[in-house]
Amino acid sequence: MNLFDLIKEKYPDGKLPELTDTSMTIPELTGKSLEQLKEEILECEEFKYCDEIIFLDYPIVKDGNNESISLPIFKLIPGQYFKGKCYLYCMFLSPPMFIGKDLVKLVKDDAAISPVTYSEDFKPSRRIVLLYSPETNQIRNKLHETLDKILDNPADYQIEGERSVVVRGLFDIIVDNDGWERNLKLVHPITTDK
Repeated sequence: MNLFDLIKEKYPDGKLPELTDTSMTIPELTGKSLEQLKEEILECEEFKYCDEIIFLDYPIVKDGNNESISLPIFKLIPGQYFKGKCYLYCMFLSPPMFIGKDLVKLVKDDAAISPVTYSEDFKPSRRIVLLYSPETNQIRNKLHETLDKILDNPADYQIEGERSVVVRGLFDIIVDNDGWERNLKLVHPITTDK
């Protein structure tokens, strides 16, 4: 199982239990919520090679030289995992993200509605994508009929964005999906004392 599947299993409605001061508007799993899931997290593909996992209370820690370290944030990609000692502050689901080609993907009845986008002067807009054959008779009627369906049930035609798991923490080794290892072992171990 991967972290995304674990979060979806534990929180099927997508609502994570905590909204902390540091997360602004994105609910995240921190502290006690993560500790309750410790065994399940260690069984996930991304953390199964961790020797130890330590949950942190703050997004900034001090190293052995008493210098502050701000914990980096990683958007997990399929196949990526951590090894060695892992210091985890939080994890959350990214907002839905869209790749350019997704914005013209047809959802239903050869049509789709794009997510809200904003112009340079912050005016919101959406796009309706319709596919039709110019060789078909009654094009005008078919387009009107499809447009009526879309406007009556916009949620049925909404293009779905892709969500990912994002983690914030320090990790000895990060192995990317191509097998490339980034050794991030700290020269001076961090202190988790408050």
